[in-house]
Amino acid sequence: MSKVDEFRRHAALCQRMADESIRVSDKIQWLSLAQDWLALVRATESGYIDVAPLTGQQESTSSHLTEA
Repeated sequence: MSKVDEFRRHAALCQRMADESIRVSDKIQWLSLAQDWLALVRATESGYIDVAPLTGQQESTSSHLTEA
């Protein structure tokens, strides 16, 4: 499953939770989360962000890791 498909699945789950919520405040929160997931889909598809899965530990460029 691609990251975009995963994000869409999360958005759909949030939508279902909103549909099943009784309290308006809960519905609003779930719908807001769904919109956030869909925004991530759009940003990923447009190339604005890269969500390629990370493999292994990335090398740090922090100076605190260099020997004194």
